Amino acid sequence: MAKNTPDCTGCLFLKSTTKSSTVNQLGGQASFFFVGNVFTLLVGFPLQIYIAKKLGADGLGIFSLLEGGIGLALGLLAFGLAPTLVKFIPMHLERGEYNCIRKLVFRGVVILFGVGSLTYLLLLLAMPIAIEQWPIISEHQTAMAIMALLIPLSLLIFFLQQGLRGFQEIRYMVIGSSFMQLTVKATLAVLFLSVGFHLIGYVWAVVLSTFCAAAWLAVGLWRKIRSLPKVSEVNCDDSTLAWRNYAKVMYSNSLLGTGTQYLDRFLLAIFAGTSSVGILVVVKQLQQMPVIFLQMFLAVAAPMLSAAHARNDIEERQHIYHLTTDWIVRLSAPLFIFFMVFSEYLLSIYGDGFAHEGKYALWILLVGQMINLGFGLVGNVLNMNGMEGFMLKLSIYQVAIQVVGLVIMVPEYGLVGAALAISVGVIINNLTSMWAIRKKLGMHWGDQRYWRWIFPIAMCISASALALYYGPQQPGALVLLLYLVILYALFNGVSLIQGLHEDDKELLGHLRDKLLGERR
Repeated sequence: MAKNTPDCTGCLFLKSTTKSSTVNQLGGQASFFFVGNVFTLLVGFPLQIYIAKKLGADGLGIFSLLEGGIGLALGLLAFGLAPTLVKFIPMHLERGEYNCIRKLVFRGVVILFGVGSLTYLLLLLAMPIAIEQWPIISEHQTAMAIMALLIPLSLLIFFLQQGLRGFQEIRYMVIGSSFMQLTVKATLAVLFLSVGFHLIGYVWAVVLSTFCAAAWLAVGLWRKIRSLPKVSEVNCDDSTLAWRNYAKVMYSNSLLGTGTQYLDRFLLAIFAGTSSVGILVVVKQLQQMPVIFLQMFLAVAAPMLSAAHARNDIEERQHIYHLTTDWIVRLSAPLFIFFMVFSEYLLSIYGDGFAHEGKYALWILLVGQMINLGFGLVGNVLNMNGMEGFMLKLSIYQVAIQVVGLVIMVPEYGLVGAALAISVGVIINNLTSMWAIRKKLGMHWGDQRYWRWIFPIAMCISASALALYYGPQQPGALVLLLYLVILYALFNGVSLIQGLHEDDKELLGHLRDKLLGERR
């Protein structure tokens, strides 16, 4: 496969595909995410159940509403700066424009920290006025004041994460964002809740763990910036204009997403109560678990797509898309099957009422999420190939569909109505995005490797049906965990028997060499 890779010192920092194949680069770095995701599943899932049992649906609903308020503030204040790093750091590395990278990162940190800190102070000053208008806030004003610290912290942590993604410093990012943050959060949450701090204790656990992760990521990004070669001053005026234009589009997209991301919680709180909000949060957390496989490839593939676009490497772009779609589906399929078949038993672990009210909503959300993952990195392909404006238009349509759907469906159908509105918006957005990359970029979805999905999926569905009808009538957490392990073992075992794709063999060889300490 021919590559037109520029002769630049920056390629020392962003691995060129002439030195390491796309398969090894994607799979090798994504393997760090995979390890982090396994850790998140093993620690985060039991933690979610523990939190739900300790706080109850009502307490979890209150926390989610506070979280929604923080999320709205973050959407308003992010200004699209973090995604700009993912697009432009690889581009400047390819061109050897290191001073532009320094300016881009420094300006972003100053803006976000300043705006976030100022917003926090204004919120504290405005709280007495808000309590006068809405006395119910007084019951949770301490929790609100503590949780508002997440505004500057979360703005910075997302920016730092995307900066490390731009440098493809995946391992360091995963250690901070997954292992460190979740470990601190779980330890503090169990400690505070066990001694009776309830909602305040969980809020402190979230804030302190976010601070620790932000400090870790800040050190990592500073080291990458400091290690860049010292070169003569480069004129970044044209780049600054490009940064601003891209940030504007990303910010507009973020504002649209913010408008619907928490609307379902607020509408449910009005029409169905805080308990329904708590159940919605649990259901959405479950249907988001398979998305971790999409996110881990997004983190790695986005800079690679940007670099391929800078080289005008059309063949490489298509290969990245097929490769990531294949791996995403194969990694997530057993988890989807497990959630669909055993949803009632799984939700019952969280406490009374979760299974009865949340089962149908979970099914609906899973259908939308399966289609979302089945189309792979369609949105990322558009954004990294100069079509962020078109992607913004698609986001506007999705937001309009979801808002109308939520306003109509939630008052009438509650939790199920919210799930329907969300899934319809996601499905339409993915179908339209796929049409766009086919018509405008000449890419296609299908690949021969996808036929290898059919038999392993069929075997997992059959095994799940047998376990459902012949297994324990009320399987507990350990039995359900065993079922999940069996499904993954069965899926991968059948895949091995029917034969692996050449890309899979290359990745396995690369990982084997890494483990054995060999150097290619």
